[in-house]
Amino acid sequence: MPETVNESAERWATRYNDAANAIADFLDENFDALSKEDTAELSKSEKALRRLSKKMRDEAIVVAMEGLSEDLKAITKATERGTKAILKINDVKKGIRVVTGVIQLGTAVVTGNPVAAIQAAKGLSAELKTGV
Repeated sequence: MPETVNESAERWATRYNDAANAIADFLDENFDALSKEDTAELSKSEKALRRLSKKMRDEAIVVAMEGLSEDLKAITKATERGTKAILKINDVKKGIRVVTGVIQLGTAVVTGNPVAAIQAAKGLSAELKTGV
């Protein structure tokens, strides 16, 4: 049975929270080695991922996602790949680009902008093809 929009939203929220936790762990483990700029960017990204996760759960994004149902599979795949890639960050600059793509995708989804969500999913997929 195909996943419902509610199930997708909950899974996305969990993935975004997991990605935020991975960034927090990375910051803790690499604090001394990171530049101030990278630390600030990653901290900002961690907070953005947590806000998006909360929004996905709290604001019933199902209504916003109704227009995305046809493209749900592509968005779900990009979300899964992007958030999993964050768990394996080994290059800070590349990691920041992936996190930025994940945040753009989440923002498009929670604001109910299907065109932006599809564009963000495609952009994130392209970034992931270059490796993390």
